[in-house]
Amino acid sequence: MIGISLDADEFKPWRSETALLFYHHLIEGVLEPAMSSTTGYLKDPTTGKIIPDNYLEDISDIIKPGPLDFKFQGIKDYFDYILPNRKGIEIRDQARIAYKKLAHMILFPEKKYLEALLVPDRSSDFGKKTSVPIVIRNSGRNYCGSCLKRMRSSLWIQAQIVVEFNKCSWIILRITYIFILIKYIKNFFKRSITV
Repeated sequence: MIGISLDADEFKPWRSETALLFYHHLIEGVLEPAMSSTTGYLKDPTTGKIIPDNYLEDISDIIKPGPLDFKFQGIKDYFDYILPNRKGIEIRDQARIAYKKLAHMILFPEKKYLEALLVPDRSSDFGKKTSVPIVIRNSGRNYCGSCLKRMRSSLWIQAQIVVEFNKCSWIILRITYIFILIKYIKNFFKRSITV
């Protein structure tokens, strides 16, 4: 994931913002315009430009927050009202604190906060009309055959662990985090040896 405040391709325990790599849909789900996926490209008959088949000249209605789009509205309010009154260093310091809190909420989510962090189902890859839920709910039947399949299919594994194991999820999340750290350390030493 490369962006203004996060430029990383792997989780680094000492960089809180890299926890977003476990749930990048939180950012994408809030900031991507609600419009159909591009399924192909065509030539604009008037300009001769190659454009996506879902191209819109005016997207102002799509990019403004809807009435129930509280996360996007909060971001917009922050930029509109709070941001102009803060200095760069103050914003950076607040971002560090916010990233630490967000990292904890992503890596060790609590059931009481799940709904606040979930974003709408994500669309499948390029050109597909299907959508994929962030967390797969087990509605009385075994949706994917087992909770392990649901966890593998989930777009946010840590949240899926909370849904699947509820009261004992805190211990499973911590064990999972230890495995993440072991994998990171192993990769770190593997890179060190090859350099």
